[in-house]
Amino acid sequence: MQEGMKKIKGVSNIEYLAKGSRGVVYTGRYKGRKVAVKMKNPDSEAKKRIQNEIIFLKIVNAYGVGPKLLLEGRGYFVYEFQEGVYFEDWIREHMCIKKVFNALLRQARVLDLLGIDKEEFHRPLKNVIIKKGGVPVLIDFERCRYSERPKNVTQLMQFAMALGLAKLNKRAIGILRKYKGDMSEKNFGRVVSLLR
Repeated sequence: MQEGMKKIKGVSNIEYLAKGSRGVVYTGRYKGRKVAVKMKNPDSEAKKRIQNEIIFLKIVNAYGVGPKLLLEGRGYFVYEFQEGVYFEDWIREHMCIKKVFNALLRQARVLDLLGIDKEEFHRPLKNVIIKKGGVPVLIDFERCRYSERPKNVTQLMQFAMALGLAKLNKRAIGILRKYKGDMSEKNFGRVVSLLR
């Protein structure tokens, strides 16, 4: 077991996977399946980020968004491991990514409708895992917060525009502004239509 990693009842074969600015992730086995265990990075000044991520994972899981939360404890949580590659690696190798962006936009819309701002869609390269078949899964919900004006869809579209994957013109900017003021299904459809 890695140094600093506490024993978690029911989780075996724990191995270090990655360290971010706010969290440390390990892999393990739980009830016969591969899982990820996330704990606070001991070097991080950020407080209560793990607890915040647990709260928002529970909420978004009820809508089919994010990896399934399996266990939680003081300062850690366990969730289904997402076998795949980071969006930033996947995007370099695939030319036709409209399907993936469409699926990401639908997940971003769920968060918008819930009044949750993920605060990481402006550059989602390391916050999305692409599973086999091009299925995107959002990860890292530690910065989530409630907002009267969430901007997940608009941030993701601005990212797509910067990559040249969506139209960028006055009409497109107008469509995003309209969606921001009225998140109706009709306005969302107009946003999706901007994808190339």
